Amino acid sequence: MKFAKDITMVEDIGALTVGEETLLKMWRVTLSSFKRVLQRHSHTRFEITVVERGAGSYTTPAGVLPMRAGDVFVFAGNEPHCITAVEDEGLSIVNLHFEPRYLFGRAGDTLSERHLDFCFAHAPDFSNRIPAERAEKLCSLHGEVAKELQEKRDEYALAVKSLLNLMLIALIRDHGYAAASGDGAGVRGVLRAMHYIDRHLCEKLTLADIAAQAGCSPTYFSALFRRYNTVSLWEYITTRRVEQAVRRICAPDFSETMLSVALGCGFNSTASFNRAFRQCTGMTPSEYRHAGNILLH
Repeated sequence: MKFAKDITMVEDIGALTVGEETLLKMWRVTLSSFKRVLQRHSHTRFEITVVERGAGSYTTPAGVLPMRAGDVFVFAGNEPHCITAVEDEGLSIVNLHFEPRYLFGRAGDTLSERHLDFCFAHAPDFSNRIPAERAEKLCSLHGEVAKELQEKRDEYALAVKSLLNLMLIALIRDHGYAAASGDGAGVRGVLRAMHYIDRHLCEKLTLADIAAQAGCSPTYFSALFRRYNTVSLWEYITTRRVEQAVRRICAPDFSETMLSVALGCGFNSTASFNRAFRQCTGMTPSEYRHAGNILLH
């Protein structure tokens, strides 16, 4: 699949879905040489990206980080980041995104209570860039996930979950990723609420209904949600709706009107849709479609 401007090629590697929900996705992006101004870019999914070849630059709130072959980049949900430069040799990266709730299942099958906020925040001194010389284990596990998703052998979904858990353990043990919070009940409540939001994203949502999923008052839930997501509840909902809109307008067979997309993604008018879309991406929906789906990279 080819795109305009700086994105040369996007290759889907595989995904894990439940019903119509994609909980984990992996894909390869090949970029030609470019420089561009910083675009506002963050997403609710946790991201682990491996640089396969080439060189470039990631811009984050902490500064500009070099991208070199073998490097691994890790971003918590809603953590801003954007590729702002690709050098002459081009750049190839493999993105792995997953929803926070994908991690959590039965007791003993998931992170302990100390690390339930893993997907929402990391230790203050953790660097988003893990250089190649310290990233061999993560790169190997990342590659095994890609292989499982591509080959789809018996119980490949279970294998992917196991490999992902090993990656997260390596981030905690070897790279100082996690800052343990200990508030397991609060995180579980937020996760239940996020799951409810995703199931009803295109419908009318109220703070009272969402807070009820977490078992707490609306006022307390609003504060709790911001604590773990670093954005307000309504900013999160808007971002999720824009992400859904992006997938629709960048589909190869896109033929909808923007009004249809807006209403189908939970907005009540094209005006509110365009305003939210520009706030999240810095572009209108039409400009974004022409630019080539850069939000996902």
